[in-house]
Amino acid sequence: MMNRRRLVQWTVGCGVSLAVAAGFILSGRSHRQPLPDDSHEGDLPEAFYQTLRSTRENVRAHRNDPEEVRKLARLYQANRRYREARACYQLIAATPPGLTARDHYYLADIAQNENDLASAQTELRAVLQTEPGYVPARLALAEALFKSGSEKEAEKEYSAVLAI
Repeated sequence: MMNRRRLVQWTVGCGVSLAVAAGFILSGRSHRQPLPDDSHEGDLPEAFYQTLRSTRENVRAHRNDPEEVRKLARLYQANRRYREARACYQLIAATPPGLTARDHYYLADIAQNENDLASAQTELRAVLQTEPGYVPARLALAEALFKSGSEKEAEKEYSAVLAI
């Protein structure tokens, strides 16, 4: 049987352990990246906002499941909401298993649409590391290289496409 002192020590130890565990759980929730905000409401057709609300509800209902977040990212991207799309991809990157080759391809498309050729090249190289035979990514990389003045590298990429 425990004496009073041992009982108090055991109770305090359990309380401290529970407090630490609760702290870890709460800190994990606070570091989870939130969904992008809807601060631009009104400048696109109402059909977009209806689809956006529905897609965001699906993301919340599935507790930020990466596949649901991808749908949201692509909806934003298709409507030139690049900042919001990138925020969705960052959310995906923070969850296992992270970004897919296709996600990198879409991030490259965003970068090219914003005339950020260096970032586009980085994303396209990430695609080609996992899927070297993916012709659209190789063509996009060749185009980005050509536009940035790297004709020789672009020529190598175009030659690789022809070889494929």
